[in-house]
Amino acid sequence: MPETRTAPTARTVAAPAPAPPATSAPPPA
Repeated sequence: MPETRTAPTARTVAAPAPAPPATSAPPPA
């Protein structure tokens, strides 16, 4: 069950970081 919490946490941290670059570069995303 701890993996489920780690998975969402990693996605939440990775989402905000690539979010800005993804909007600027939609082709790579």
